[in-house]
Amino acid sequence: MKKWILVLFLFWLFWSFVWAVSLSNNFLEVGKTVSIYWDRFGDDIGTYGWICFNDDTHCFVKWSNWIISWSNNLIQISIPSNIPLLGLIKIYVNWNLFESVQYSVKPIIVDISDGKYIKKDWAVWEKVLIQWLGLGDYAANVYFGSSKANIISRSQDKIWLYLPSVNEITSNFRIENNAWINSDLKSFKIYPKLSNDTYSSKQKYLSQINVKYAWNNYPKLWEGITVAVLDAGVKIDHPDLKSNIWTNSKEIADNGIDDDNNWYIDDVNGWNFVWWNNNISPTSDHGTMIAGIISAIKDNGLWIAGIAPKSKIMPIKIFDDSWKNIYNIGDAVRYAVDNGAQIINMSFGAEWENVYQSDFDNYFEYAWDKWAIISAAAGNAFDNKSKQNLDRYPSSPVCNDAWENYVIWVASVDENKKKSEFSYYWKNCLDMSAPGEEIFSLSEKKYSSIDDIYDLGNGTSFASPIVAGAIALLWANKPELKNIDIQKALFASSEDIDSINPGYEGKVGKFLNIEKLMKYNISQSDEKINPDLNKKAVALFNAIKIQMRSYSQSKRTKTYQSLVSLLSWLEKKPEQEKNLELIQDLKYLFEGELNN
Repeated sequence: MKKWILVLFLFWLFWSFVWAVSLSNNFLEVGKTVSIYWDRFGDDIGTYGWICFNDDTHCFVKWSNWIISWSNNLIQISIPSNIPLLGLIKIYVNWNLFESVQYSVKPIIVDISDGKYIKKDWAVWEKVLIQWLGLGDYAANVYFGSSKANIISRSQDKIWLYLPSVNEITSNFRIENNAWINSDLKSFKIYPKLSNDTYSSKQKYLSQINVKYAWNNYPKLWEGITVAVLDAGVKIDHPDLKSNIWTNSKEIADNGIDDDNNWYIDDVNGWNFVWWNNNISPTSDHGTMIAGIISAIKDNGLWIAGIAPKSKIMPIKIFDDSWKNIYNIGDAVRYAVDNGAQIINMSFGAEWENVYQSDFDNYFEYAWDKWAIISAAAGNAFDNKSKQNLDRYPSSPVCNDAWENYVIWVASVDENKKKSEFSYYWKNCLDMSAPGEEIFSLSEKKYSSIDDIYDLGNGTSFASPIVAGAIALLWANKPELKNIDIQKALFASSEDIDSINPGYEGKVGKFLNIEKLMKYNISQSDEKINPDLNKKAVALFNAIKIQMRSYSQSKRTKTYQSLVSLLSWLEKKPEQEKNLELIQDLKYLFEGELNN
């Protein structure tokens, strides 16, 4: 008898193993596919089958849309959102319950408000919305690190909560559902709110470039700098900009007379070079976003804070309504510097792919000779990435000052200082890099809701005004500096990010750091260049020094000696008489490097 009992037990154990159902994953995720394995589901036409989750109210027949496939040994099903969190999957074939297997629903974090990062509003943590799957009508807990969040409200797919006190700059959070099943960990970063402006905590780039140091240590540095924004117009009556819009004090508004005799009638706040009038109203958000990054009013309890929040914006419209054509850049640059702009921002990248136009050299040289400084976007290629290599595909205007370096060309990097996928690069031209992804700024739209008062942009267009704002901060605090000094300070104080960008070494410039920029003392490491020297010689000297940044000291010395010998030879050539001043001043500068 005992022998037969043992045989029957072994027979039952064998068939239990053979017929046992298994899942590709016992932790189910809503909307994802799970595979159910067995040997005898039945796949003939006459077989009737269905699957139930835990009870008979959440069942799906063999031909249901939720069933992806059903064969003799495999069922694949897309997990619906309304099943119980914990229980058994039951498989029925021809009205008979054949087998069941235990499952749990794993929560999925779909999204978190404001993108990938979370912010701290002074001492109070912000209210955050988490969207997820797998909640149902059950309770849930949210943990940031080991700290439990205070949940305000919840629904089947949303949780509103206040963040706990999390000190880590980079951390993670998870959701635990009522069945004590945890979601995967989702990482986040904390970006502090640096001013009392409503949405300044969303300006993560302010923390990335260390602007807080300048704001805290140079309280008088924001005044007196005019920044021309060559773009598609600026909303000059935006509440967070209007007191920072440049005004031509010599012009009387709307009298139809060129009061200041500058050839532009009624140019009280700027000029439209598309239609040749004083209508600088925007045709898109772009120009208003650029202006906001540079000069949105700080600590007024509204919207955001500009990097240089008391600088003046001179709107100059050069784009038409289609955004396909750019007009009269040369006249726009001359207008800007002739009317007092010390900084020009050009956020229009390389609009003429594969076309190099030498005329731009003259425009940029004019601004440089007037002691202005230009910050400009390197350009974007979102679709054809091969076009990003400007060594291979030179374009205007980004390639126009490779030797003179009249313009600071700015590439875009992400929050980890890696080259943005869309950013142009060029070893012989790119000077700087700055944040250019998820840049939060103002909008030209109405102001009825948060969606209407700001915009979020990606592109070198938004990296350039960050550098322009930094220049405005430095220049306002050290007004005695010349544009060449500003360049030297920017390049010397910025961070080398080559190790973060393998394959792009020396091709994306150094990363802007405003704290280091403000602390940098030109007189300690670099002599000021005599402003009486030939300006082209100074610019060329500076550009050559930039190209030799990676040289060893011995190689640099040998290069300077070779250049001095070459210039001494050229100095004696009669055909170089027209360039004699340039040659002699350049020789003087390189001799100075050898003597230091």
